[in-house]
Amino acid sequence: MHARRLQSMQDYNIRRTLCVALLLCVLVLGIGSGSTASGNALIVAQGGDVTTLDPQLQGNMVTMNVVINIFDTLVTRDADMELAPGLATSWRVVNSTTWEFSLRRGVEFHNGEPFNADSVKFSIDRLLDPKTNSPIVELKTVSRVDIVDDYTVRIITSVPDPLLPAKMVLFGGCIVPKGYITKNGNATFAKQPIGTGPYKFVKWIRDDRVVLKANPSYWKGKPAYDNLEFRSIPNSNDRVAALLTGEADIVANVPVDMVPRVETDRNCNVLSVPGLRVFYVGLDTRTGPTADKRVRQAMNMAVDVPAIIKNILGGHALQIAT
Repeated sequence: MHARRLQSMQDYNIRRTLCVALLLCVLVLGIGSGSTASGNALIVAQGGDVTTLDPQLQGNMVTMNVVINIFDTLVTRDADMELAPGLATSWRVVNSTTWEFSLRRGVEFHNGEPFNADSVKFSIDRLLDPKTNSPIVELKTVSRVDIVDDYTVRIITSVPDPLLPAKMVLFGGCIVPKGYITKNGNATFAKQPIGTGPYKFVKWIRDDRVVLKANPSYWKGKPAYDNLEFRSIPNSNDRVAALLTGEADIVANVPVDMVPRVETDRNCNVLSVPGLRVFYVGLDTRTGPTADKRVRQAMNMAVDVPAIIKNILGGHALQIAT
């Protein structure tokens, strides 16, 4: 939905909002108004359906936006984008290839299963197991996870990895329930997920919607909204119409050229905020003409990024330094 950080709706307080996916853009556009679409429920319209509800198998933003509301990560980021405690309350360097994480006590998965060191070891072991076939690669330096006690783990890496706590903000740091998965299997977990997050899974109607309800026992406190619903509306015009008519409170993945359509609505306000995600064109540096650095440099210099930002993206972007 947006690119600042993995952010659940627990943190979200803008109601009628348009989030615009911009190529080459590292800003988030939001358009807000004061009323929700359906009482104490938050309705989010996205450009497609989720592909899975298993956080270790997801690989696109539509799915990420849903599952991050069901699950928690070991580490998160605060409003200033600094690393902050999540399911881990603190972390420290033991030696050049070992990080120790102290875990939050008193947290339970939605089915009552306790969160502890065994949950962390199981989650990371499962992620790294070739049989899982996870697209998530940020923990590839991890060799093993050792349990020190019920609420302390040590993560050993094959090489020094100073970025490991930051990687735990992402889906590599997402914790899944060992008992539930062991009992019910991966296929059931991918369709009926159990996490520790602010919202519990209710139902998934394919190509239509995913419905969640607030977790009253959430360790950060009960979410502001009782219900959270992600609707699949593939057509951009239809998504914007859903926003303007009040059918949806948040609309994602809308082309930037449609922003003026809602800017003129007196009930909407446009907000741009910096994000972390960088959109770029990747080139094959191993074979063909683009293996030559000079060719890549020439292509880079041929692209007028400021003109793209001004004339195509309406100024809602920042050019990265390199």
